[in-house]
Amino acid sequence: MSFLKRLFGKGDVGGTASDRLDKLQYVAREVAIDLLREHGTVLPLGLILDRDDEVVTHYPDKRECEDPNDAVVSMCLLVLSWLQEQVESGRATGVAIVTELESGDARAIGTQVEVPGAVRAMISPYHQDQDQYVVDSADDVDDGPLLFDKYFPFWGRTS
Repeated sequence: MSFLKRLFGKGDVGGTASDRLDKLQYVAREVAIDLLREHGTVLPLGLILDRDDEVVTHYPDKRECEDPNDAVVSMCLLVLSWLQEQVESGRATGVAIVTELESGDARAIGTQVEVPGAVRAMISPYHQDQDQYVVDSADDVDDGPLLFDKYFPFWGRTS
């Protein structure tokens, strides 16, 4: 049994909305921290919770970027396109987008997790202490906009 199944259990397509939000939020943050520590940055990536209650990650290929001079924006668009495909196909029961946020000298990992009818945004500030990155406690913003309810009205559809 996988670590995530032991940690979260396997429920009815991911359990409650809160369970799915928690699971995707946890995995998204951990993946982002691993990327930060391994590469020194968090390039945009997407995650879904599929119908088998498994988390699937997607890292866009920089070579697919429409504008190589603005790779981060292009990569975000590739991630959103992939997430849309997953939702439209009925494969996703929850989605997450992760990227690095920067303002002046301040940096953070930004995550938005969404399941039908519920959203949670999280900002995890980080800093470099000598040769390692230290990720601070996350600030949750529970009342973010529902991107996928607006753009993907079939979220509410049951099959």
